[in-house]
Amino acid sequence: MSKIRNLWNVNFDDFSPVVPPIEIIKEQCDYLEKATNGKLIAKALEIENSHGISATFYFNFYITSSATPNFKYEIMSVKYGVPYYPVHIKINSDIAEELWPEDELMSIQFSPYDDIPILPSKESHTVSDEDIFMDILGNIINSKKVREVMGSLMYMVEFEEKGAGIKLNNFAIKANNFAIDEIDEDNLPF
Repeated sequence: MSKIRNLWNVNFDDFSPVVPPIEIIKEQCDYLEKATNGKLIAKALEIENSHGISATFYFNFYITSSATPNFKYEIMSVKYGVPYYPVHIKINSDIAEELWPEDELMSIQFSPYDDIPILPSKESHTVSDEDIFMDILGNIINSKKVREVMGSLMYMVEFEEKGAGIKLNNFAIKANNFAIDEIDEDNLPF
């Protein structure tokens, strides 16, 4: 047995768990997919830095649909470290303009890709705690712009389910008994 005493003067039972921002977003992704029976899909995609090692987590939060798997509408990007708060978010500019139409600025911001302070903007916000993060996230995902995107994606899914089918990004297109199975972009007239 070692003669070196334990220097960790910590009672691990005293720690209260804090939910990481990514888990909050993933729960919202699950809710959307369940509510739409898998027709609309929200995802949080981790962005890895080129060095492979980081003390910061980066995620892009986007929405797509079962009919448009290659289309991704980015809602926001999220950056945080350990501890999880403050969390830095960069909101899609159309959503930010809707939520903060005047020049309402929250605080000094940081780029979601490095630790360099940037000028405050409608898109970039530093969020101090979980409750505020959830409030802002709720406002973002319930914005008119996100609802418009969801409506458009639902239309595409329903159109496809009716057999009229539209698929984007080099997939089959069907309308009025005319079908193209694979789009050859090299032979398009434009």
